[in-house]
Amino acid sequence: MGDASWLFAAITGVTAVGASWTTGRLSARSARHTAELDAGERRGEHTRQARRTAYMEFIACVHTMGTLHGSAMSLFRGTTHPEWHTALSGIHEELRENYHRRFLPALDIVCLEGPDDVAEAALAVVPASTTVFGLVEDILRGAGDPQDLPAGCARLWDAVRTFTGAARRALNA
Repeated sequence: MGDASWLFAAITGVTAVGASWTTGRLSARSARHTAELDAGERRGEHTRQARRTAYMEFIACVHTMGTLHGSAMSLFRGTTHPEWHTALSGIHEELRENYHRRFLPALDIVCLEGPDDVAEAALAVVPASTTVFGLVEDILRGAGDPQDLPAGCARLWDAVRTFTGAARRALNA
């Protein structure tokens, strides 16, 4: 009987050690897996936040352009005042400043952050914005018609709407 007790105790001890070792291994594997998932979620959230910030800056630059375009168009509503040329020159300079200091860097960041469809939509805003800028320059030189500004601005906002839709889809994916 004494030998059976010793054998039973040995088997119980080995089983306990084996169970403890298995539990430890599974706990470590589970912790590692959880940590990897958490890191992936943090990376994903960081990427989403970086994109959101880039998209917001880009849209803010476009809205600044839109405000300036609206100011330019308002110069030609109703009676045209003799000082329109000076006012339009100031608007032209502000557009140039916004374009080079804010818009182009924001565009570069949007293209860097991606994804590709958002970058393509952002790049499509460029020709629409430069068309309106060119119209303002033409009006200042006496070669353009102020009545062309609303149509140019409408094309710009169409491109911006396309960008906004692509950005929204990217952020919600």
